[in-house]
Amino acid sequence: MTLEDLHRTMVEGFARIEHRLAQNDARWDQNDARWEQNEARWAQNEARWAQNEARWMENEARLREMTEATRRHFEAAAEHMQASVRIIAEGHVHLITIRDNHEARLQALEKRS
Repeated sequence: MTLEDLHRTMVEGFARIEHRLAQNDARWDQNDARWEQNEARWAQNEARWAQNEARWMENEARLREMTEATRRHFEAAAEHMQASVRIIAEGHVHLITIRDNHEARLQALEKRS
């Protein structure tokens, strides 16, 4: 092997190394670009999460209000039904008393006859 052959082999080896380093640099550049894209996506997702959390809190507050309104409505409806049932029960007791008094009067009249 001559000095020129050795020089040529060395230059070709360095050229291959430079080529591989250039490929690696290109890959690193691609990876850096992907990282930047991912960071941008993460920022977008964080913003969406914040928006969704705000909506969730609004919905939770509305649900609490609606639950309270529904509870109040059903309490009022139950009180109304209780009053209605009380009126019916009192009327029923009154009718039973009248019927019993009527029966007693009929029996008293029958005894007199």
